Amino acid sequence: MATAPRFDKAADNTRPYKSHRYDLFGPKIQRMLTLFSRAQVNTWLLLESDPLVVSYCERPLIIPDIKPKLVVDFWSGYAGRDELWLVGRDPNPASIDDTLPAFAQWARANKYEIRQLPPPDEVQGKVYLENWGLIVRDLSANGRYINPALLKSVRDVLQQQRSIGVLCSLLPEVDPVLVRVAAYSMLHSGVVSCANIATRELGPASLLELV
Repeated sequence: MATAPRFDKAADNTRPYKSHRYDLFGPKIQRMLTLFSRAQVNTWLLLESDPLVVSYCERPLIIPDIKPKLVVDFWSGYAGRDELWLVGRDPNPASIDDTLPAFAQWARANKYEIRQLPPPDEVQGKVYLENWGLIVRDLSANGRYINPALLKSVRDVLQQQRSIGVLCSLLPEVDPVLVRVAAYSMLHSGVVSCANIATRELGPASLLELV
């Protein structure tokens, strides 16, 4: 398993002309990051939502000798591999070996897989991304209040499938906000799943179960 990130800060923080700026907190990497497009924000949500992603970094590399400047959108670190993500450049991208042969050769030599993603809302739909936006915001605001004892209590209650609303009612001694955030934390870590997270708005009726 990865023990340290291969990249821990952006190689380029230049804001592209006319782009929006999004300052965000990444619960998985426990730091602030700045992104410059909605596509990058949605891709970031894909990284946060995937429990197999150990770590990640925004804009880890500037690809050399390319005009106009081309920046790798994300490094994604898994237990057994590292990927470099290029996001939404083209719905039907040409092979990197054809368009950026020197970069492709460098990536192979350094054991990186290059992944060209379509726009993120084509990878996962709008509902999924909105639900994970909610989860990440709640974790960013309240995750520090979640302790191992609460996580154990939630896990015990989820020995059978429960809705978020029922889960909160079965732990009446705990603030329901913290119960909900503890459940979100377990979704984030892959301990718990929500079968309809991609198709229905997350709320009290959402069903959770242990993986």
